[in-house]
Amino acid sequence: MKAKIDKTDNKFNKTYFNNRDFYKNAIAISSEQSAKINSYKDVKKNYQNSLQKDNLKECPKYWGGYTFTPYYFEFWEGHESRINKRDVYELKNNDWVHFILQP
Repeated sequence: MKAKIDKTDNKFNKTYFNNRDFYKNAIAISSEQSAKINSYKDVKKNYQNSLQKDNLKECPKYWGGYTFTPYYFEFWEGHESRINKRDVYELKNNDWVHFILQP
């Protein structure tokens, strides 16, 4: 797949975060995602501490996401014979065009 990727803006992030589940927000607030931590016990402690906060609907400044708008998909179907099937869908002038590529 190929796509145009954009970071979501603060207004979208705040609205989305405000409508999320309380417990999902608690883990988002309590975690520095993918940062190293000493133990899983610390993860659970941080989460429990965040549940006590009053601002679980307030979107943190560091929190957000990305949107993507696809414009190309390739589906590859492999075969033992190496006569692989490659179906492509590509967005051209707001229409999806289908074609097949050679293996």
